Amino acid sequence: MFPMIISRWEVQECKEILEECKQELKAEGKAMGEKIEIGIMIETPAAALCADELAEEVDFFSLGTNDLTQYTCAIDRQSANLERFADTHHPAVLRLIRETIEAGHRHNTWVGICGELGADPTLTKEFLKWGVDELSVNPKSILPLRGNVRDTDLSEFKKPKAEEKKETEAPKPEAKPEPVKQEAPKPEAEKPKGFFGRLFG
Repeated sequence: MFPMIISRWEVQECKEILEECKQELKAEGKAMGEKIEIGIMIETPAAALCADELAEEVDFFSLGTNDLTQYTCAIDRQSANLERFADTHHPAVLRLIRETIEAGHRHNTWVGICGELGADPTLTKEFLKWGVDELSVNPKSILPLRGNVRDTDLSEFKKPKAEEKKETEAPKPEAKPEPVKQEAPKPEAEKPKGFFGRLFG
């Protein structure tokens, strides 16, 4: 997993270096797995906003919420004087988390959350609603978090299939009105011939 990513080319270079390391290990006869999952930390606003592009390069995302909060809110979270500005529940931070999860899933990339927010019981339900795949927490938070997860009914977040299908279906083009057929004028009745024709003609 590569940290502090802000752009796609960084991930591509990291993957090239990783491939070089694999070839070196093979040349030395060292045993290693052929399939290695590659992931990145999403801990900068740049990475969160480019999540669709980055998801095409990796197998998973790990949302580092501590640094993501710091860089999004432009504060030093180590400074006690700025503590009141380090709002992990800031709407911008939560929006970046939600949009990253959605972007990852659009590309079959699983998404986990780590940092303080991963163990925040007030957000567990919201994270599950957004479809997060993993919550990484410290050992003492595991049992309370497990209880929150078990108490959450995910069925209330799922839309009926008929409603989902309706939303995903492309709108049908409106039927064009059929042109009104104009009837051809009826030919005038032929005037009667003979005596009455001459009389009334």
